[in-house]
Amino acid sequence: MLAMQVSCSGECGSPPPLSQRAIQTPDTVVRGLFDNEQPSAGAPAELGKLVEAGEAKGSFKALALTHAEGKRWLTVGLGARKDSPRARPRRGRRGSRARP
Repeated sequence: MLAMQVSCSGECGSPPPLSQRAIQTPDTVVRGLFDNEQPSAGAPAELGKLVEAGEAKGSFKALALTHAEGKRWLTVGLGARKDSPRARPRRGRRGSRARP
């Protein structure tokens, strides 16, 4: 078992209020990708090139990383759109409740 000691200098506890925090922009952007589809609008051309080259795939849990526009762009394969939980209707919720 590994152990790690973490200490805090200065004020530890809750973060400062939003008005006092420095505004940060994300350095990594994650985009989901369905099978046989191109990246969504707003994605840099480099993502499309990864898909065309076969490096980025929409198969479930496939990962690909590229750098563009000063950020890291990570694609995550979501599988077939028809198998996506958001794309298919929710079923069985009513029948799964306990009955008296």
